[in-house]
Amino acid sequence: MAGEREKLKATGQKMAPKEIMTEIARRWKALEANEKKPWNDEATRRKEEATTATSTATAMAPAPAGQVVQQPAAQPPLAEAGCSDVHAVTGPEEPKKKKKKKKPRADA
Repeated sequence: MAGEREKLKATGQKMAPKEIMTEIARRWKALEANEKKPWNDEATRRKEEATTATSTATAMAPAPAGQVVQQPAAQPPLAEAGCSDVHAVTGPEEPKKKKKKKKPRADA
């Protein structure tokens, strides 16, 4: 996409970033599936690399000195918990704070 952005800028037309992205999106939608395939394959490959790198880095990262790392407790799926309500497993939402009403000014 960066290459397409640079090509549009090189045409000499003054385009706002939003207009550039709109034009790139229009061109992408106009492509046939076989023309999109190399780009989608590359995106899938990069996503897999990033996921692998992130999971490897997280697994290998040592705990900071003096800090105990706790593993998150496994939550049973809702069906296993015997309910269909998310709040039954996760708890109720925090109540929203009420806005205080302003008192009228004495000098008014």
